[in-house]
Amino acid sequence: MIEKRSAEQWAAELEDTVRRYQLSKTAPNAREKLTLQEALTRLRKLGFTVGEGLRLLRPKRRNS
Repeated sequence: MIEKRSAEQWAAELEDTVRRYQLSKTAPNAREKLTLQEALTRLRKLGFTVGEGLRLLRPKRRNS
């Protein structure tokens, strides 16, 4: 079931999930980090599909 949240709460949860997942790449020993499965579970609760979640968690490409 998708929980009801304000737009601000939803955006904050999304940002926090992506940030904490990215910690696993830059600081593998960080306490706040999320595994891929944990991040996807949180994103599913926000209403994203698994494919959308994977796309959101993918590292950003840098233009050279």
